Amino acid sequence: RWGQWTLVIIGMVLDLAFLIKINVIKKLLLVAVALCSGSAVFAQEDFTISGKAGNLNAPAKAYINYRIGSQGVLDSADVVNGTFKFNGSVDAPVRGVILLMHHGEDLRAAQNPDLLEIYLEKGNIKVSTNDSLGNAVVEGGAINRTFSQYQQDIKGPKSRMADLMAQFLASSDEQNPDPEFMSALQEEAFKIQEEQKEIALAFIGKNTGSKVSLDLLMGYVDSE
Repeated sequence: RWGQWTLVIIGMVLDLAFLIKINVIKKLLLVAVALCSGSAVFAQEDFTISGKAGNLNAPAKAYINYRIGSQGVLDSADVVNGTFKFNGSVDAPVRGVILLMHHGEDLRAAQNPDLLEIYLEKGNIKVSTNDSLGNAVVEGGAINRTFSQYQQDIKGPKSRMADLMAQFLASSDEQNPDPEFMSALQEEAFKIQEEQKEIALAFIGKNTGSKVSLDLLMGYVDSE
């Protein structure tokens, strides 16, 4: 589990992130992760996710996707009267995605699936919504509480990005190749991404001892 020394080491690195260049940050983060893995013994994180999505029934299907090291994991669950459940175990808290196929659509062919990002951590995690996972409330676990705060912070730009994607998917075949149409979409997407980045960095600065902050920063470092 994320012990006291683990969070102290990571917190120190994240504090430095606002004082030094990004390529140096990447090296420090790799060192920090190595130190954490060597100084903290991660116990198995047994998790249970209990979901409730309205009154959905077959052919609705729920899926969960996450990684354990370099190995990807994909699990599925039937949806009965809106309820579904996942059980599993990870070496340490890890970020994953729950997907809900309301009409039993082929997961591989879904263009804009109903999904929810979540942390798989020890204990019981409840996910509840009256309609879509995008409106779901997540209860259980300190890391998920912190992640919910971050999700609330980016709710505005995230919603605008979803609208932009819907606009693209709904566009006609004549519009898609149009340079002006595509350029306008790309420009707006870039603005939203920059806004999300500013929100994420501000969040990291306020939560330097969090696993959520480490994951966010590593994502931006890897993109450089």
